[in-house]
Amino acid sequence: MKKIILICTLAILSLNSFSQTCEEREEKLLTTIGGVSATMLYNTYVLIDVAKDAFLNKTYETEKVTQLMNSQKAMADILIKIFEDNLKEKAFSKEDDKNFIESLTESIKGLKNQAVLLLKITEDNIASNTEAYTKQKEKNWGAIAKLLGIAEE
Repeated sequence: MKKIILICTLAILSLNSFSQTCEEREEKLLTTIGGVSATMLYNTYVLIDVAKDAFLNKTYETEKVTQLMNSQKAMADILIKIFEDNLKEKAFSKEDDKNFIESLTESIKGLKNQAVLLLKITEDNIASNTEAYTKQKEKNWGAIAKLLGIAEE
């Protein structure tokens, strides 16, 4: 009898998980992607700036910063391609989702550029390289803060 009750319970629970419509599952998946993306943007932004500070304070050598920034650039390229391909294929049914992915893609491109500018600082720490980095960093923070819905500092 216990086996029958267990089997019936499992059957009911498994059927319940499929009771959502595609639209409901899509909304949950997109919300999850949005949350993961927001976290990635923030953490990448922080990582790049921490690497800059570590380099300027002589905690990281050029090779370490180069390795970190090249990794960030490569990951950015992968995400940019995925998001742009999805936009080209019109994978998003809602305009808000499409707009979010477009903004996300632009933010990732900005972070990639910030990484490139940090590499320029490691090659030649002159004022013009630092100014370009700072300008890109501020632009990135504005875009990230807007996407995350937080006030700019």
